[in-house]
Amino acid sequence: IPALDTYLLVTVNGRVHLGLSNLPDEGMVNVDSIHDISDTPDFKRHLKNSNNLNNPLIALNTAFFNDGLYLEVKKNVILDKPVHLLHLYTAEINTFFQPRQMIVINEGAKAVVLETSVVNKTDAVVLVNNFTETEVGRNAQLVHYEIQNPDHGERWLHHYEVTQQRDSRYDHFSFSLPGADLLRNNLNTTLNGTGS
Repeated sequence: IPALDTYLLVTVNGRVHLGLSNLPDEGMVNVDSIHDISDTPDFKRHLKNSNNLNNPLIALNTAFFNDGLYLEVKKNVILDKPVHLLHLYTAEINTFFQPRQMIVINEGAKAVVLETSVVNKTDAVVLVNNFTETEVGRNAQLVHYEIQNPDHGERWLHHYEVTQQRDSRYDHFSFSLPGADLLRNNLNTTLNGTGS
């Protein structure tokens, strides 16, 4: 997106690529690969919740994802510009990707996240079964934009699971342009407090 002033966070085939990214200061956000934090209590709590959703596509993602993105905005941090999550996929043969993201907006924090995806392929068919789990803390706010500009030979399954705490706000905007062989978006929210 020309002239778009954002922070940039890049994944390649579902894995964080910090070398291509331009992030806020470490005092504002934490960015990790899920592989690196997979033994922490927070990740295990998220994984347990995902398994309880009784959704076969989430179960498939949980069983087969290799790595993913963990993005956390720290308590009371208000980001001065959006974070652009740019997902790059490459495939020379028919490929089934299982990307996974966790986004945590801690208490009192505010952020805008914009997601786009680009697929570099020849005649291969690409199927992406994407799962994003988001937690918006008490009195926190997240505005989440997803711009989907797919192409022929691409099949996309997106599932967003959002948990909101008291007095939080979550806004989700999906812009789905034509072109993909298949495109499906699922959004579920759990309101865990009044004023959310």
